[in-house]
Formats: sequence, structure tokens, C-alpha cells
Amino acid sequence: MLSPLDIVLHYNGRKIENVRQFIHLVQDTPVGSSAKLEILRRGKPMTLAAVIQSRESRNRLEYLASNLQDAFGPIGAMMRQDGLGGSFRLPFGFDVIGLTPAVAAERQIQRHKGLLVTGIAEKTPADLAGIMSGDVILSLDEQPVDDVRKFSSYLQTLPPGTIHSMKVLRKGSEQTVSIQLPAVN
Repeated sequence: MLSPLDIVLHYNGRKIENVRQFIHLVQDTPVGSSAKLEILRRGKPMTLAAVIQSRESRNRLEYLASNLQDAFGPIGAMMRQDGLGGSFRLPFGFDVIGLTPAVAAERQIQRHKGLLVTGIAEKTPADLAGIMSGDVILSLDEQPVDDVRKFSSYLQTLPPGTIHSMKVLRKGSEQTVSIQLPAVN
């Protein structure tokens, strides 16, 4: 059984590049079939076997996903629930999770507040700004970021085409990057 801090490296022999790819691989696996998971648990490689079951409904917002390639209409219309455990699609092009003390300890991150970037979509504002998987988002426009819901709400207020200042923690060093929302055609 997977634990919250496990890192999935391979799914049925396929290397996992990001959260979205992993979700698609699981969704494409028939219910009732088994899957081989190669994981890292507390720094130790392990292999697990899992039986794919139908998904249970969850109402909590635990995960925030954004994918510019799937975005549509004005920024307000870009946000829609996509059925991935309460996730939302937003215009920056990255996947994030809330940084908890346990996740911070597992990843050897000194800070315990922020949003951990777990994946980047290619050719999106996050990719173009140089945001990397493993970065911790500390603030956007000097507003502290440590809650997925608050971050989601703030992103809804941003006008299309605007440039924003994002402070990230990368390998123990704080950096500030500029990130531009896409203009609406």
C-alpha cells in the first residue's frame, strides 16, 4: 500500500515524469487489473503490487493542477473542476501540493510553509519562467502562499496577460521569478 510520502518512480515499467502522467496511466488501467509500482520510501527503493479499483469521490481540495494546454476562455472560465480529487485547472502550468512538515522532512526542505511544485507542463508560463519540479512557491505578488485554496482563489482574481512576481525556494535558496499569465484571445 502506498504511503503519503512515497515517491512513485515507475508504473508498470514506465518512468513517471509528473503527476498528470501518473494519473493518466492509472486512469488507463482497467479496474480489477494489477499494476507494478516502483517507489522510493524514506530513501529506499521498493516494488509494490496494486489492484486497480474504482475511484472514491473526495470533496477536499488537496491538489492543485494547472495545464495551459487545456485552458479555455477568459481566466475566470479557465477554472473548472476536473474530477481529479477536487483539483482545479489554472493558467500557470504546474502541479502543486501543500508543503506539510512531513513532506518537508521527507524532501529535506527546511521550510514548512509553501506549495511544493510536483510537475511542470511544457511551454506554459511556469515552464517559460523557469519554475522547476521540486521548487517551493513561497509567495506570489508578495502575498504568502501556503494554502492551496487561498492560492486558487487569488489566481482567479488575476487579469489575463499580466506579469506577476513569484518567490520560490530552490535547493535552499530563495529566488524571485517573473511569470506572465496568458492573454485571452
